[in-house]
Amino acid sequence: MTAVAAADRDDCRSNRRIGSAFGRSPARIVSRCLLIAAAFGAAASVALAVVAPERLAADELWLTDLDAAKERASAEGKSILVDFTGSDWCIWCIRLDQEVFATDAFVAAAPEKFVLVKLDFPRDKSGQSAEMQAAHERWSTTYAVSAFPTVLLLDDQGRPFASTGYREGGPEGYLQHLDELLAARTRRDEAFAKASAAEGTERAQLLDQAIADLDPSIVDRFYAEVIEEIGTLDPDDAVGLRTKYFAARDRERQQALLAKVELAARSLETDRAIETIDQVLQEERIPAELRRQMLLQRLGALKRAERTEAQLETIDSILAIEGLDAETYEKDFVMKAYALVACDREDDAIAMLGDRIGTTLRNRELYRTRAELFSRIGRFDQALEDYAVVRAAAQREPEVIVETVLAEADCLLELEREDEAIAAIRTLLERKDLPNESRADVLIEQAMILRELGRDDEAVEAEDAALALTTDARRRAALLKVIESLRDKD
Repeated sequence: MTAVAAADRDDCRSNRRIGSAFGRSPARIVSRCLLIAAAFGAAASVALAVVAPERLAADELWLTDLDAAKERASAEGKSILVDFTGSDWCIWCIRLDQEVFATDAFVAAAPEKFVLVKLDFPRDKSGQSAEMQAAHERWSTTYAVSAFPTVLLLDDQGRPFASTGYREGGPEGYLQHLDELLAARTRRDEAFAKASAAEGTERAQLLDQAIADLDPSIVDRFYAEVIEEIGTLDPDDAVGLRTKYFAARDRERQQALLAKVELAARSLETDRAIETIDQVLQEERIPAELRRQMLLQRLGALKRAERTEAQLETIDSILAIEGLDAETYEKDFVMKAYALVACDREDDAIAMLGDRIGTTLRNRELYRTRAELFSRIGRFDQALEDYAVVRAAAQREPEVIVETVLAEADCLLELEREDEAIAAIRTLLERKDLPNESRADVLIEQAMILRELGRDDEAVEAEDAALALTTDARRRAALLKVIESLRDKD
């Protein structure tokens, strides 16, 4: 190579740097270099031909400073594409670069929409300064990059709106994929803009729309303040967003509160337990069923301290909870009836049940409870009327029928209507759907009544029939003890 050719080669390289810095076209500079090379010899031509115009353009498209990329993106109104790569060891990174990023199609189209950033993590770091390596590590930590290649799309504030990586399909397919991801940013930004002029749950719904198309892992890490605001705007879950974003967190918090209540009720002195439970109950956003469980713990502490009037107040608090299902409410209503009985207020309990029965659908649990209370105070005829309602409502539930008919038989015996009691039990035994265990229990009840009436032979037949139906060894042994005790009384 002549001295002149060498000088022009160096001038060409110098111009490449200057052209990059001041915006001159690298293609024009290289063309000028090629003309000079042609004039001064083939060797110079070969040396310059290895630096193709498109390769120069591709190299200079990629920044290595993300802060600088954010400034450029803000100035040019573009998004940022960051390629976290391992250029000398990661096979999929190398393929992504060769098949997409280094192609003419990508180089021509991508810069129109993106500021491109390459953050390289090579094994050979001799070409990177310590400062560059530290910066790359910092950005890798910031964006929680754990695999290569990772391609993040960011806005000009550095907040991600999409994540991708290697994909087959070449540059055309990849560019189409990036356009689809950009559309998610457009929808995000449009929803954020609308939300800025909205309030309350409307704003919450627009914020939800803004992040709806984003990857959940990105949302959790980089949109935490948006999620918190959504929760603040929909505290009572009026539009379902509190549940959508905070269900897991709320469940964890609620379980911790319930554990605190249970521990207080179980281990603290009554007054301190009640104080602790009441303090927890002041918390916001306690679901209806959880509040009920906490109040039941409060009720348990009061029962252990035998504070009957305070128990009634707690049950009233349970009944005042909104949002419980009808079946649960009826159970709690019955619980209050028995609490009144514990205070020797049977008449109040019966009156309360009567009022409830008169204003609701025929609920057999209410009738059953009132029947038991009627029996307790000797009003057996009225008890029989309520038991009849229960029996009619439970025809397809053998276990309920057994319990009810036996209770009716007890009432009939108290009224000295023994034949009717025996007849009711025999009718019950004629049912084909009674399980053997239930049938055996009924036979033993029948035997007990027959012995009270002095009809021992019939009682023995019933006892033997019960034994014949019982195949379980433990249950049979227990039944034999019952029968022996009945016969010993005779």
